[in-house]
Amino acid sequence: MECKKSCIIQVLCANIPEELQIILQYIRNLKFEKEPDYEILRNPLKELFYKHNYKYDLIFDWSIRNEIKD
Repeated sequence: MECKKSCIIQVLCANIPEELQIILQYIRNLKFEKEPDYEILRNPLKELFYKHNYKYDLIFDWSIRNEIKD
């Protein structure tokens, strides 16, 4: 457990998007009894979504796979 706490997030997440590092840093600093601010968690994900030019079309991978099976 101490190893996980002492590991620097930038090292742990060297090859993942910065937005996910922001989320992990927020979570790491969150006290156990504190309720998360979900907007703080959602915003970096939204930024990443739009950065990759994804469309919010409500078509999901699992929907497409189910259509192929039918």
